[in-house]
Amino acid sequence: EAHAEVAGSQEFVEGLKAEGSTNAYDALVEAFANEQADTIYFLTDGTPTPPGHAGGQLTNEQLREEIDRIVSMVREKNRFRNVKIHCMGFRGSDPGMLRQLCEIGNRGEYTDIR
Repeated sequence: EAHAEVAGSQEFVEGLKAEGSTNAYDALVEAFANEQADTIYFLTDGTPTPPGHAGGQLTNEQLREEIDRIVSMVREKNRFRNVKIHCMGFRGSDPGMLRQLCEIGNRGEYTDIR
């Protein structure tokens, strides 16, 4: 059964296509929606994009607000669940945010993939 889950996960990841924005918030909300999940692997190749800014440049303030929104949501959702969060950031990602998520995520590991 575990082998089938891994194979299904691999197919899902291989089928993903880049669309010019990084909706980290909704991706993490969806990951936390799985009540049985005890570990999240979060892979990203870009800085988080708030709703309505797909493909547009963000100011530093907008980026900080979106990162704060994501970190606050993850902190709240993981307060009692203690889900371990591992993050992998490709070129273009925000290492600072990913490290924060790992810290909140029960001391998960951050991997910089450049």
